[in-house]
Amino acid sequence: MWCINHLEWCVTDIECTERLLESHFGYRVIAERVNELVVQRLLALGDTRLLLTQRRAGPSETISLLMYCLVENKDAKIPLRVIPLCFAAAIHTAVILYSMWILVDSSQDVFKYVIIKAPCENVIHVIMEQRFRDSLPGFHPIKKERMESIHSVDNEAVVDPYIDHVTYVVPKGESLKVIDWYTKYLGMKRFFVQPNELESKGVEINDHVGLRLMVGEWLTSWSCREVGVRDPNTKSSSVMLVLAEPLEENSNSHVQKFLNNNDGPGIQHVGLAVRSKISNVVSKMIKNGCNFQKPPPTYYQLPSKIIEIKQSGEDLDTFSKLGLLIDSEADIEKETSQNSNEKNFDKFLIQIFTKPLFKEDTFFIEVLQRKGARGFGSGNIAALAESIILYNKEIEETQIS
Repeated sequence: MWCINHLEWCVTDIECTERLLESHFGYRVIAERVNELVVQRLLALGDTRLLLTQRRAGPSETISLLMYCLVENKDAKIPLRVIPLCFAAAIHTAVILYSMWILVDSSQDVFKYVIIKAPCENVIHVIMEQRFRDSLPGFHPIKKERMESIHSVDNEAVVDPYIDHVTYVVPKGESLKVIDWYTKYLGMKRFFVQPNELESKGVEINDHVGLRLMVGEWLTSWSCREVGVRDPNTKSSSVMLVLAEPLEENSNSHVQKFLNNNDGPGIQHVGLAVRSKISNVVSKMIKNGCNFQKPPPTYYQLPSKIIEIKQSGEDLDTFSKLGLLIDSEADIEKETSQNSNEKNFDKFLIQIFTKPLFKEDTFFIEVLQRKGARGFGSGNIAALAESIILYNKEIEETQIS
């Protein structure tokens, strides 16, 4: 049973990235480590921790975006099984990169960790004991004077997020291999997005999108729901891994474009879920300069979306102004108990995506709010495709007239 302790980004300009995360989201630096090889800063916001790393290397040696997921062991009894787990992975896949026990202070205390290469490019996992939350071994807390000089931007923490999911984009046909790896070596459990989802195919979205989704779930001590729904009011819940792949190679889908721009598979985005009303959060983020992707206005003219926004208790004009997306899900348990053929769509996912955070058109962040929904907005993708078609049709008709 694992959870994500923090995410690490290897960046070319740590100051610029830090300012962006600070001003747009409200992250704050809480610890740093500087030596002859790297400059590292640990940022915190809500239940999330981001580690920024800039290597002291020439331009030819610098990787513009390299992301690591650090996995934290939450069960005190599991550390005894950490090394055997990693040995098993090494025997079968030879993925261990580094294993070490190091002294963390003058009391001869030993910190155990092991680094494992993930089955996706530019991703590694560090399995460690759960003893460090607000800092990391070798890091020093930021002094008050230093904190004031760093936090020159006086923006409040507009988001109180937790990591809902991490999305990998992989080439066509690779999703099952990656899911199998995480199931076998990190104890993940397959998460089915839809009741009619086929294990061998996942959720296929055609309709001008060309995308296949498969999901795995990191289970924590308190994650006992078979559907894997995260309770936004509890900190002990599951973090999900989403696998997205194009249905056809050389297509124009956004996942294929990511593969092209990223020179292969990698982490496309991180989903940060908020506990408070998402429209208020996004409004503040926009005010602070955060740039979001917006759907065409025809999205909010779709009858299905008008109904979903109304049923969710939200405001259509607010959604249209901010660019929020909504997706509904049927309450399967309610349908079963009522023995009815009618679907009760009373669970909703509200989401919005930032524009790419770096120069490359690759990595972005999703801000979302779950109202009982367990999925990832597959209905939104189809609706977006439909709205884009309608929007282009309107433009063509306007030009003709």
